[in-house]
Amino acid sequence: MLRRMRWLGAAALAIAAIGAVPAHAASAGTETFTEHEHGVTLQEELTLNPCTGEPGELVAVAKNFKIHVTHQEDGNAWVTGTGNGSASFTPLAPEGVSYSGHFTVWFGESLNNKNKVEHSTQTYVLTGTDGSTVHVKMLYHLSTNAKGEVTAQTENGGFRCG
Repeated sequence: MLRRMRWLGAAALAIAAIGAVPAHAASAGTETFTEHEHGVTLQEELTLNPCTGEPGELVAVAKNFKIHVTHQEDGNAWVTGTGNGSASFTPLAPEGVSYSGHFTVWFGESLNNKNKVEHSTQTYVLTGTDGSTVHVKMLYHLSTNAKGEVTAQTENGGFRCG
């Protein structure tokens, strides 16, 4: 049901935008800001139910989403984001089982002139219209060196159907 979400795209946009955002707390070339969002659709995609293989649409809407960015004059930067809210899976077949529930996500990225590290975690708990449940947990990590070469990568997780 869940492929790795593209939270890191949000982080990249936040880092790119930092030049246009005034520093809320600054010292010696450090800029930082925090943004809060509510009711934001973080994911909307066609995917498969991991328990049945049934195709459908997964939608995740953040009740609360917070992103924090710190950028230093020397190019070092840190981005973190946390979100939680409602999630639903609607099957393409009208007779299929629909699911709804909640999710929690976190992502982080740090970079400097020597390396970049990206992390994310995701947890979904959904209940079907037939009373069945889907629990999904995902973990992602990527490290690259100054040349952009991947030095470590982990993507794992699992699901439990009930």
